[in-house]
Amino acid sequence: MCIRDRYRAGSALANGCDHNTLYGSDAGRNIASNGGYHTAIGERALEANSSGNSCVAVGQVALMQNTGNQNVAVGNNAIYGSGAGSSNTAVGYMAMNTLTSGANNTSVGHHAGRNYTTCGGNVSIGKDAHDSNQTGGENTIVGHQAAQANTSNRNTCLGNSALYSNITGYNNVAIGRYAMMLAGGGTNINACTAIGHNAMYNGGGDGNTCVGSEAGQALTTGHSNAVLGSGAFDAATVANYSVAIGNAAFGAFSSGACEGVAIGSQCAAALTSGNENVFIGRECAPGITGGSYNVIIGKGAVGGSTGSNVHSNVVIGRSAGRLITSSNNIVLGREAAYDMTSGNENIIMGHEAAYNLTTGGHNIIMGYQAAKNQVLTSSGNVPVSYTHLTLPTNREV
Repeated sequence: MCIRDRYRAGSALANGCDHNTLYGSDAGRNIASNGGYHTAIGERALEANSSGNSCVAVGQVALMQNTGNQNVAVGNNAIYGSGAGSSNTAVGYMAMNTLTSGANNTSVGHHAGRNYTTCGGNVSIGKDAHDSNQTGGENTIVGHQAAQANTSNRNTCLGNSALYSNITGYNNVAIGRYAMMLAGGGTNINACTAIGHNAMYNGGGDGNTCVGSEAGQALTTGHSNAVLGSGAFDAATVANYSVAIGNAAFGAFSSGACEGVAIGSQCAAALTSGNENVFIGRECAPGITGGSYNVIIGKGAVGGSTGSNVHSNVVIGRSAGRLITSSNNIVLGREAAYDMTSGNENIIMGHEAAYNLTTGGHNIIMGYQAAKNQVLTSSGNVPVSYTHLTLPTNREV
């Protein structure tokens, strides 16, 4: 049985065209050749389809030129374009408006997937979501203006304006308001993951993973970085091959190769330049602003220093080398070299060893609390302590 109303609705219906519901001027006007199970409501809705089956068109010129099967178009101008694309669902004004042969797409929202033509397997939900794409497939886009400019494949976006400007990038995941919003400024940024408000806001290069509010937000061309934590790595622009894990870890780093590791809340938070460093521990070296080739491990290690040329130190232990601003020191032990500031080329090992050493250099101090209560400012000392027994100091080496 067919139900039709208004001028020329279903005017070509013949025997065998069953189970159609048509309402509106010229709605389903050309259904013939066993076309059936259609619902078309609106002026010229489903007008061109003659032999397709099981379509729903609600809205003025919805599915007007489409000749495929099992499409759902709800909204004025939804799936308006000509072609035999099938198994598509479009809800919203001009949603999937230009679709031709594309299949298995779902677009919900004003202008969502508006320029789809031959693409397949896309989901776009939100006003202007995936608005520019024509041929890219297997994308999942959810959010107002999400991936609006993108025309490539296999991207996943969730959030207002996520991946907004990226045009040809593929295999990206952007989740969060403005995540990867300006990614590449329209260039080819691929295989990145950005999760969090403003995460990777400026995009960066290929292969970055940034998780956390504003994580890696300033990256422009930096690539192959792994960032986890709110504000982590949020000032870096071109750094590469770096790992920043923790709130504000590497938070001030601006530009350079970096190739470093910072793990812990506020870890190396003020460092602006320096390469090939390893910082591990909560508030580990949070105040130093420059330095390279350091290995600093422990909560609060080098925790009070604001040095700008801190290089090639190995400092391991809670609060070890707390004030170090110098270079080429080896400090091992909790609170070892606690007061040392500018001494260079020292070897200090032991709990609270050389606790009061300030500026001396070329010292070898080993043992539990070795030289703890001696204020050493000279160089070339070799104190070695066993159970608090300290051998004579100022021995030249």
